[in-house]
Amino acid sequence: MANTPWDQILIGLSITPTANAANALAAWAQSEGGLSEYVTPGNQASGSINNPFNITWAYGQPAGNTGTQGDIKVFKTLDSGIQATIAWFKGSSYLQPVVAALRTGNVQQIYQAVNSVSGI
Repeated sequence: MANTPWDQILIGLSITPTANAANALAAWAQSEGGLSEYVTPGNQASGSINNPFNITWAYGQPAGNTGTQGDIKVFKTLDSGIQATIAWFKGSSYLQPVVAALRTGNVQQIYQAVNSVSGI
């Protein structure tokens, strides 16, 4: 399996990456837009906010704020955003059903768990 941001997040959660789990994270992140949003909206040259799930806490990583939507963090690097995302998953009790579902690799369980916390 490729070493994608999704694989890195799964490994950080002590989950062996599977296509189902990685694809589920990718789809969820796409709906959030944190890897395709730019520091200056619409200006690709301004750089991505490096925040796959648009989290609002930095979890010890260097980050600024977008100033919108509850101070969504702008991480200086994708690695910082991934590390903060891992900490978010680990430290948020409401996300534990998602982590458990990702561990199974079962598409239906993952979808149900993600839908219960994100509404997608």
